[in-house]
Formats: sequence, structure tokens, C-alpha cells
Amino acid sequence: MLHALVKHKPQIVHFSGHGAGDQGLALEDDSGQTQLVSTEVLTQLFKLLKEKINCVLLNACYSEAQAEAIHQPINYVIGMNQAIGDRAAIKFAGAFYQGLGNELSIEDAYELGRIAIQLAGIPESLTPILKIRAKPPAESKTSSQQEQKQDKPEDISPFSNLFNISNSSIKNVSGSRTINYHESSS
Repeated sequence: MLHALVKHKPQIVHFSGHGAGDQGLALEDDSGQTQLVSTEVLTQLFKLLKEKINCVLLNACYSEAQAEAIHQPINYVIGMNQAIGDRAAIKFAGAFYQGLGNELSIEDAYELGRIAIQLAGIPESLTPILKIRAKPPAESKTSSQQEQKQDKPEDISPFSNLFNISNSSIKNVSGSRTINYHESSS
């Protein structure tokens, strides 16, 4: 994970996996074993990378504690306030990236993801929680036009990755550092 974050310098980081509430997120170590990474360590990591990363999506059960901590240095963090089923997590992520790919702000793409869960008839639309970093007073004085421009996806980066979203997995199939959501019927 460290190598990928430092090498590719993503502006959006998407974690899809298992959360353990206050204990942290479950990652895989070098030997393939599950390792819990504490909220404190994740916060330190994202504080270090805050200049590059604009949004973190923690698509994992009980990840609100991490989202709360990480949003201090990161502009936008989405976590889950309870368990989330695979169908709901996939619907949310698919609509979120579709929104970003179609020039919605992160906040609007988040809402689109929640609506997608509702449209699928899944009762988990209130599970994703968006945390927004408070802007320092100097930043708060920018004009509303500048704020709108900052939230536009084209200002984040051009979208060049292709992710395959199927069943319960999202796979990066192109290898570059940004995201392009593409929905197919296959």
C-alpha cells in the first residue's frame, strides 16, 4: 500500500474490504495474512500524503471511526457507520464514480451513490457517511466560484484508469493512477 500511494500519487484512494470499528481496517501483510491497521497509523499516513489526496473512500463495514480521523487532513472521506452488504457497497461505488466521471462534485457523487442504493431497493442508503474537512479561515474566504471550481472532477485530474466492477470486487485493469468509471452490461 505504501509503495502504491507514494509511486502513483492518487488523488482518490478507495479501500474496499473489512473494517473492525475502532480497531482499524483489515489489510493483508506481505505473507498474505490479515493485519489490522489502526486508525492512528492510517491518520498519520494520510496526514503525510494530504497534499496529493483529495478523497478517501473507505468502502468497509464500521469504518466511520477511520473516516472521522482521516478527514482532519483530507478534504473528503467517506466511511460506513455500520455493516454494509456487498450489493450496497458496489451500487454506492459504481454510482459514486459514475458521478465523478460525469463531472459531479464529490459531494454530489456521494449523494448519487446513496440514491443508487435506494433505487436498488437496498435499505442501507444511510450507511455511507461523508466527512468534509473544515477549511482554515484563509481558505474559507475564497469566492464561491473558486470553491465550485475546486470541486469539479476535471480539476482533480483526468480520468485514465479503468476499473472492472463486478459481483463484490473492483479491479484496476489499466494500472494508471486516476479513475474512469465504465459501466458495461456484461
